[in-house]
Amino acid sequence: MTGLFLPEMLVFTEALCAEQVLAARTRACLIKVEHEAHRAGWDSEESAPTLFRLEAHQTKHYVKARADSMMTVMLRATCERTGGNVGAALQHLASTMELAKQSMESLDLLPEGGRDILVRHAAGHRFYGYALRVEAWATRGLTPEAREAVKAKRLNEYEHRIELRSITFVARDGLTWSLGRVRGEAPQVMAVRPEGDTEHEGLVPNALGRMTNVIASNPVPVPHRATRNFNAR
Repeated sequence: MTGLFLPEMLVFTEALCAEQVLAARTRACLIKVEHEAHRAGWDSEESAPTLFRLEAHQTKHYVKARADSMMTVMLRATCERTGGNVGAALQHLASTMELAKQSMESLDLLPEGGRDILVRHAAGHRFYGYALRVEAWATRGLTPEAREAVKAKRLNEYEHRIELRSITFVARDGLTWSLGRVRGEAPQVMAVRPEGDTEHEGLVPNALGRMTNVIASNPVPVPHRATRNFNAR
């Protein structure tokens, strides 16, 4: 059975984590967030789409994830209006946040000195980015049949579908992280640089990148919006 991610991207991620403490601790944090849902079990309450706000210590590089309760409630409510399409719901939230920031800017309410928009975090930490955890139907590659099932939003009926728990994280340093665990298998984690040969794209990473840019004082490259090979359950 082939893996979720290209072998060269896993090799890149291993090398990155060996070289950079922040990268290694980011990967460990995402694995912990996935393990919490895995311990609760598939199709549990933890399976519902959940947004996390990550923060990182500016000198010691500790990484923490906090479930963003308010944003998660908004996401799930919006999902009900998009027929369960998490990507479309997240796009709506990103647009709402961008409009709110524009309103703050027009009223001269943005922080001075290029600082982040204020969010609560532990001492010494600062906002690091937004992440989404979700369970979904997915495929290992896009055959013509799988592509048609994705387009028609009928992956739940596709014979060769897989059950996937996914975490996508867009960090303020420009890296996009993806964790995937297929039911019955170990999790895999991949990091992608915006200038890399393999682009991590889709409605979810695009929206998370836009949301991260609303809060962070340093804009990061936003992943493209192209459709990926999964439908949220």
